[in-house]
Amino acid sequence: MIAAVALVLVIGQLVTRRVVAPLREVESDLARIGTGNLARLTPRDRDDEIAALVAAFNRALGDLEERQLAVLRTARLASLGTMLSGVAHELNNPLSNISLNAQLLLEERDVCDPAQINGFVEQIDDQVQRAQRIVRTLLDFARDSRFALVRQPLRPLVEETVALLRAERPDAADAVTLQIAPELHIHADGQRIQQALLNLIRNALEACVEAGIAPRITVRGSARDGGTEISVCDNGPGIEPRNLPRVFDPFFTTKPVGKGSGLGLFVVHEIAAEHGGKAGIHNEPDGGTCVTLWIPAEEKA
Repeated sequence: MIAAVALVLVIGQLVTRRVVAPLREVESDLARIGTGNLARLTPRDRDDEIAALVAAFNRALGDLEERQLAVLRTARLASLGTMLSGVAHELNNPLSNISLNAQLLLEERDVCDPAQINGFVEQIDDQVQRAQRIVRTLLDFARDSRFALVRQPLRPLVEETVALLRAERPDAADAVTLQIAPELHIHADGQRIQQALLNLIRNALEACVEAGIAPRITVRGSARDGGTEISVCDNGPGIEPRNLPRVFDPFFTTKPVGKGSGLGLFVVHEIAAEHGGKAGIHNEPDGGTCVTLWIPAEEKA
């Protein structure tokens, strides 16, 4: 009997060492993946079923990451497509101003005093810089860059996003109010945060316009729970309570066929998960919808 008990104990220790402990490590890795972190599982340097399972999970994670990037790239290209005509119009304004000042300079250079000439040149320079800012912002948004976390001020990211959207919807600048302190920072991939904000602000504008409401959209930023929270709130009609749990599902939309892909909020959710954060949504008591995006702060060594 003593020998049998000893044998059971030895077998139990072997099972724990060979099976239970590795499975717990795999379980811990899977819990991390559940938060949106797609880093690969720790490889097992041995030839058994658990090592094969880990390798299979890593292959699946690689495929999932590629498909996630494809969805984000498709959404970004769709946004660029809708903005192209607006960007052309937005660039036409500074170019027209440059042309006008150049003509005045040519026609009146013999009768103008140096102060007037300097004024024409300064206006031309201002308009050139305005056009450069528009093109630079568009190129930064369009560039297909790898995911990279950088600590950066939040307000300029939001301001550049509104400038991008203004090229598509000239009324965006007047409709959007920023309540973000200049010193507030976010530890994030700037391009992806801009993509999420572009989706949220555009959705808010469209919801208000479709309901015949003059849009008033507020973008707030605050430090909360060891991270940065961004909220985009509108004065629109809100979302039906029965639809709230589904708004982040892929291809779910309440718009008519052909009016929406149902990927806007899904992309926002994926971007939040990619950062290890989360996205939420709720109706405001006084009407309208508020979408929140929480991004964790940089982990200190």
